[in-house]
Amino acid sequence: MRLYTDGKVNLLLNKKLSLKSIGIAANQPALSSKILEAELKALERLALFSYPLAKILKRSVIADGDTKKVDVTLTINTGPYARFGPLLIKGLTTTRRRLIEKKLDWKQGEPYKSLLVTATQDSLVKTGLFTSVLISHEERLNDEGLLPMRVEVTESKHHSLNVGVSYQTFFGPGLTFGWENRNISGMGRKLSIQGDATKRSHSGLATLFLPDFYKRGQNYIWQAQAMHEAITAYSQRTYNLVTRLERQFGRRFSSAAALKLERLLVTGSVNNGAFLLFEVPLYARWSTANSVLNPTRGKTLDVRIVPTLSVDAVRTYYLEQEMRFSSYLPLFDNPNCILAQKVTLGSIISPKLHLVPVPKRFFGGSEDDLRGYKYKTVSPLTKSGKPIGGRSAVFYSLEMRLRLGKWIGLVPFFDVGNVYATQFPAFDGKWAKSLGLGVRYFSFIGPIRLDVGFPLNRRKGVDPRYRILVSIGQAF
Repeated sequence: MRLYTDGKVNLLLNKKLSLKSIGIAANQPALSSKILEAELKALERLALFSYPLAKILKRSVIADGDTKKVDVTLTINTGPYARFGPLLIKGLTTTRRRLIEKKLDWKQGEPYKSLLVTATQDSLVKTGLFTSVLISHEERLNDEGLLPMRVEVTESKHHSLNVGVSYQTFFGPGLTFGWENRNISGMGRKLSIQGDATKRSHSGLATLFLPDFYKRGQNYIWQAQAMHEAITAYSQRTYNLVTRLERQFGRRFSSAAALKLERLLVTGSVNNGAFLLFEVPLYARWSTANSVLNPTRGKTLDVRIVPTLSVDAVRTYYLEQEMRFSSYLPLFDNPNCILAQKVTLGSIISPKLHLVPVPKRFFGGSEDDLRGYKYKTVSPLTKSGKPIGGRSAVFYSLEMRLRLGKWIGLVPFFDVGNVYATQFPAFDGKWAKSLGLGVRYFSFIGPIRLDVGFPLNRRKGVDPRYRILVSIGQAF
């Protein structure tokens, strides 16, 4: 195959538009589909480098019966070098034009790049405000030599009600319900109210989410929450206010800083009392994982640091730290066979364990660690078997995620870990281990998880023979 342009394109672009770049190599079968695909790739390649009006002028195909070779010649009119021009927006009803403009990855007058158009379309879709987004351009430059752009959208419904169910062996059946307005003031601001109830807990959460707060990729969140939870280690009532600023740095790194004021009432524990806590949670995440609910490749590192001041009769200070690393590896490059691993390390810097409120301490046996054990009971115990909680913890989980078809998957898993009274993990003593099997149903909202875990070091009178968990998304 040979490529010819109309002579208006520069030498650099000629190098960019090579046979290799459009998927053509010598001595390959000369399939008609391959030729048509190469034509499309050539036009896409030109659009990457500011020639979106390029057209195929002529295609010449000559077959030689003696040599059994096909000679293909494409003549391409690159069209003029294009720069982004004025923007026409269609389809808006309640959403303001300003929201669309804030999501643009280009500025008027900049060289046209098709990647910027794709990125803008993805950003608009991710807002959840539109059922369809189409970005296109005119077929000629305007009088100023700019390429006029069009954004056509169809708005979705901005109010929603939701009801869901859950189940855990310890908590029993649960009910989740909520309401959300996703487009306050026509700028994609969200107000949501969420409630959860089981036989051992109930909570209510109100959230105000302000996207692109003063800067694109920066979000501001206000939250108010009330919760009651009665578990083996403690019974707590908590009321808190949180203000948080989140920032995305590129595709892989994000961070957040928050201020949290919490009133905590603790009973039924080894250290009861009323606490007024002022926290400054700090978060950072680096991730190459390809999905939030169902990752099949990549890695994720989460770091959380929470300086806390307890403003009571005696003021105390402690520092909570947690690091979590997860990896997802397709075995034999098979996306239906994923080896998933997670390591969690936690530490609370405090002179004495009793200075840390019991619900703020580390406990093993949650939804994603030591899944066979009684909920949040893996920790140092009193002589009577009451969980004390710890100042440090280490957990490891291994899963083999097998997708058996379009809808169903199996996940054998192994968890191991321990909780320590010391400020840092001692890596001694008897480790808790659990083994289990999960089933995944791959729905349109993500995988629905059902896990059954069995404690391998079952503590008589404390742990059940097995534990069942049901939720949306993978365990990690």
